[in-house]
Amino acid sequence: MDNADKKLNFEFLFAESDTMLTCEAYAKISIDDSEFQFNCRRNSIGYAENCYYSFYVTPEDNELISEKGKVFLTEKYVESFLLKSQKTRELLNGFYSKLSQTSLGAASNKEIFKLLSDYNALFSRVHSLFMASQFEPLVFVEQKLKGLILIERLKKELDETFSTLITSPEFDLIKREELEFTKLASKTVSDKELLEYAFRNSWLFWNCHSIKNAIEFLKNRMVDFKSESYV
Repeated sequence: MDNADKKLNFEFLFAESDTMLTCEAYAKISIDDSEFQFNCRRNSIGYAENCYYSFYVTPEDNELISEKGKVFLTEKYVESFLLKSQKTRELLNGFYSKLSQTSLGAASNKEIFKLLSDYNALFSRVHSLFMASQFEPLVFVEQKLKGLILIERLKKELDETFSTLITSPEFDLIKREELEFTKLASKTVSDKELLEYAFRNSWLFWNCHSIKNAIEFLKNRMVDFKSESYV
């Protein structure tokens, strides 16, 4: 614990029942600045009784870990983190495979000590991965994501508001044509009927100089309309 002469405030982080081996590992990793960066605690209190472990930290340390969490905003770090995570899982699976094939009763003290050392090292890596998934390291990621969502929502609301403002409340020429076209596109029609439709709504074809092109335009519009309707 740092800052021995300074009065510190502590807040509860977690508590659970576990083995003494795990409780000892918790005490070690609380001061271990591992390669995953999120096990570092400058000031912490761990208390174990009857294999029930309670852990307390300072708000300042939580802020420190939140600050470290900014690395998750960089694509390069995230890729590296995921690769290390995968490697940790592979190492852990390899350790348990080796342990299952080891006769502890016949193992020497040196062999057992090596297993304990390997376990503690892996426990530290796994716990650091767990810590990386907690609230503190992801504060800035959460803020970034919420910001992006808010921007997209505002864009949508802006488009909707703009559309509402420029749309006539009256059932005007454009709205009447849209409604008529919806009915037209819902049935099979002949070229003659399409041509009659074009004449009724001639304002759509002010720059069209061919009956064939007008009919082709309406046919293509019907295809697009039906395609969008089924999405």
